[in-house]
Amino acid sequence: MGAGVAASKTLNPKQVRLRSLMTHAVFGMGLYGSARCLAFAA
Repeated sequence: MGAGVAASKTLNPKQVRLRSLMTHAVFGMGLYGSARCLAFAA
């Protein structure tokens, strides 16, 4: 994405890291939920 190692080149690295962590967590929960639904339906 061009933000450098762990977003160290951004203006507010802590905020960018936290936002990235939150979006990855939501994406992971979506994947988990989808897998559970598909496993239940099969």
